Amino acid sequence: MQQLNKWLAMFGHISPDTSALWDQCRTDAHVHAWRVAHPEVSDDVVRAHVLQFIRYAQEQNHCVRCPGLAQCPHDITGQYVSLHCVPGDDGTPRIVEAQSPCSFAIAHDHGQRIRARIRSFYVDERALCNAYADDDMIARDLQRARAVEQVIDYVYDIKVHQRLPKKGLYFYGDFGTGKTFLASYMLFELAKLGYTGVIVFMPEFIEDLKRLMHDREALHETLRILRDTDMLVLDDIGAEQLNAWARDHVIGSLLNDRMQRKPTCYTSNQTLAGLEAHLRFTMRDGDDAYRGRRVFERIEPYVIPIEVRGANQRRHADHV
Repeated sequence: MQQLNKWLAMFGHISPDTSALWDQCRTDAHVHAWRVAHPEVSDDVVRAHVLQFIRYAQEQNHCVRCPGLAQCPHDITGQYVSLHCVPGDDGTPRIVEAQSPCSFAIAHDHGQRIRARIRSFYVDERALCNAYADDDMIARDLQRARAVEQVIDYVYDIKVHQRLPKKGLYFYGDFGTGKTFLASYMLFELAKLGYTGVIVFMPEFIEDLKRLMHDREALHETLRILRDTDMLVLDDIGAEQLNAWARDHVIGSLLNDRMQRKPTCYTSNQTLAGLEAHLRFTMRDGDDAYRGRRVFERIEPYVIPIEVRGANQRRHADHV
């Protein structure tokens, strides 16, 4: 549009038969290709709509040398002018403009819709935005190849059967092996299929529950989100400092509500046996095997354990 404004400033009040505009329009490759596709459009019709064709040519040339969506020079980012030939009232061809999204805008909007299906609590959202090809995830650390394959198979089964399974995944392994990344990858792939997801970093969530105890409305709304999402991921479970109320009345109640309806996934440095031992102990009450077992029984029967092996990826600049 800026270039078009320069033309307008140069020629003042432009008449349809301005020779300079006509020459630019007539010799433009994009206009020529359009006219080849619309042989019914005469020179007179093009002259009558010369400014529309100039703008069309300008934006087509921008798109050929596209600088990317963030630097799109068009009036509407990610949109370009398309021209259509329609019959006028007298039967003479008439040119009308329409705004059409480019492939980058379509991909961006699609990605936004996918990400809108995923919510995170206390988790770096960059983990949810990263996208890696399946073979790339394996190539970064061959030791976790089996874990990657299991996640891919899990998502594939959901896609084929068009429904979520009763069991979630339990990712466990050493520090920095990519457990949270694999869980986030799974959420992203499920979001492409239309499922909603939430990932919660457990150590900070348990700490925040102390505040939420005094804000019942916020607590109930948070738990509603966690209960109702299609796929819930409890990230780094086993690293939090539990109290009896959080364990029995928040986590236990949440899992009791979900276990027969929707799957829940977990990431942890603990094996399932280690998690059971962790759930038994609270800071105030000490060891309580019975109550710890009650919560554990809402986890262990409803997960598929996946060991994530490999090096500590956090020690690499491009870790995943």
